[in-house]
Amino acid sequence: MSGATMHSGGAALSPVGCLALLWPGCDPALVDPAARQRIEQVVAGFSSVPRIALELRLADGDRRIDLHQRITRAHGEPALLAAHLADAPNDPIRTFLIDWADDTDGLAGDIEQIFLEWDVTDAPGAVATPAVFLPVDLRRDPATARRSRRALAVDLIDRLQPGGAGRRAVEALCNALPLDFSISHVGAMSGRAAGVRINLRAVQRGTLGAVLQAIGWPGEIAPAVTWFDRLAAASDRVTVALDLDRAVLPRIGFEVFLDAPPQQEPRWEQLLDMLVGAGLCAPDKRAALLTVSRTLLPEAPGQAWPAQWLLAAAASEPTLLPWFEVQLSHVKLTLGLQGAAEAKAYVSAQHHWSRKSTPLAPAEPPRSRGEAIEAAVGFLLAARRQDDLWDDFRLVNGSSDEWVSAFVGLALARLERPALAEFLDQTRRAIEARWRPGSGWGYNAVSPADADSTAWALKFLNAVAPRSGCIDGARAFLACHRLADGGIATYAPSTPIRIGAMAVAAPGWRGSHDCVAANAAPLLDGALDGYLRERQQPEGGWHAMWWKTDAFATALALDSVGADAAVTQRAIGWARAQKLSTASPFDRAWLASILMRGDKDDRARAAAMLDLLAAEQCDDGSWVAGAPMLFPAPDSAGRDPGGAVLLDIRRSFTTAAVLMVMDQAARRDRGGA
Repeated sequence: MSGATMHSGGAALSPVGCLALLWPGCDPALVDPAARQRIEQVVAGFSSVPRIALELRLADGDRRIDLHQRITRAHGEPALLAAHLADAPNDPIRTFLIDWADDTDGLAGDIEQIFLEWDVTDAPGAVATPAVFLPVDLRRDPATARRSRRALAVDLIDRLQPGGAGRRAVEALCNALPLDFSISHVGAMSGRAAGVRINLRAVQRGTLGAVLQAIGWPGEIAPAVTWFDRLAAASDRVTVALDLDRAVLPRIGFEVFLDAPPQQEPRWEQLLDMLVGAGLCAPDKRAALLTVSRTLLPEAPGQAWPAQWLLAAAASEPTLLPWFEVQLSHVKLTLGLQGAAEAKAYVSAQHHWSRKSTPLAPAEPPRSRGEAIEAAVGFLLAARRQDDLWDDFRLVNGSSDEWVSAFVGLALARLERPALAEFLDQTRRAIEARWRPGSGWGYNAVSPADADSTAWALKFLNAVAPRSGCIDGARAFLACHRLADGGIATYAPSTPIRIGAMAVAAPGWRGSHDCVAANAAPLLDGALDGYLRERQQPEGGWHAMWWKTDAFATALALDSVGADAAVTQRAIGWARAQKLSTASPFDRAWLASILMRGDKDDRARAAAMLDLLAAEQCDDGSWVAGAPMLFPAPDSAGRDPGGAVLLDIRRSFTTAAVLMVMDQAARRDRGGA
């Protein structure tokens, strides 16, 4: 059956349209003209879901390309899949897919999406039956849910491969893995030597060797561990892919993800350079991958938006706004026998029906403050990367992990929970490994060390490892940022600064910044206290250079000069005057922190604000992103009203901030500090 069926807008949305928009920006080094024609023929036989991905071999001269399609339960996609398969030859995979699409046996509630994968050859005619990948553990499943979902996965493999050895192999692997390990997907690999593939997520650095030994993996463990640790250190996350037949096979794959496109994430270049250096990626393919990601809108000039897609947009509801995305999804390194290695890249191309994200739902029923603290801790523990760091915000130099990890780690360390000691020690080692000797820490590894990031890292290390060998050198580096006016700069005069590939003088970033002084003051033995008193604004707050709002800087300043009653009262008066109805959870938490220092009415208001924040907490334990970081012009002498505002899109910074203030309130309620 043709891939031209009906979709949400009421007109045909063939996935061939994805190729029409993909090809103009896809370098022939990745897909040559002959391969494009063959791919178009194959995709024309897919179901009418405008979403595909190309699996590209990266070795020089290797032109093999396989195809993927993800089917979700949104936009009527199951019905499109069922219609597409109506006339297909009957086999276990077709039967399963139709049953899932029609929800004849209740699978829809357990499987929100499926992934189909086809091996494409140059031979004419139809492609082989696809491999089918199904989700297993959800990211934050408790152990009981993982046990039942793994049992379901075993049954589904038996259903997809009746009478095969896959069921026993999957069952044995699931039994060998502790429930705190997460199985992201299981795949029935039709027509391949390996009958089943299991993908493991969130394997921490330093633990893969023990995992492979526990499951009896027959390959060479040492090189696999070496590659895994290198890739985990260079990425946001790495999934481990294991092949099974009657037992685990000596082949292992590492799927390596970076969440931002290459234009926003410099680690893509470093990752691909690693593969080029290992002889696994051709230089021309590396260059092509770095430019393939982009977003297209139907109203933009100079593009061949498919006519059928335009008709669908015209016929759709006003709330359904179409757009198209090409994305370098991830790369994969596979190790085979005798250390043979292969690298692939996965490029997705898909039509979307809305440019607006769905708001996060609050927890039901609303949580108390104590429950919110526990849920926030769970969210932050789950949000940490495999290299034991967190990351958030996103600039041209990538996301921040050093600064953000120090802040989030400090929020957890201040809880003083023995159960978190080992977890925090792992982050402590990761933070120490990022220290530049004789210097400090920065926004991330590709950014220069700065005073603010160094101050947060010092606070974290003082909380978890006060004898750390990094502390004395980092304190000296921090002190070097003092200026003649008594303040402190974010960047020292001698620090080289680059934005992307461009070196900048950035005089504005080297001036005195009150928000940095407020953060650094407790570490400099009162040297900044006089400056902070002078810099308090007449209305009572302190102006931030790097934040759009002043609640955070004002709360931090009071940590140093709050013993001065007059200073504190002015700050409390400022906090009372702030408009809460438009303030983010991040700002309201810091305003509550300030009001806690006030009289009985102020403290009651702060308690009510925190109770409301607890009730607003999202179901996953986070709070909606609300930390409004500014990216001021490098020559701006003060806060730049026109500077770009960046939110903590992963919600870890806001969540850590609210957690920090709620814990502070709980200590005050108990009579503590």
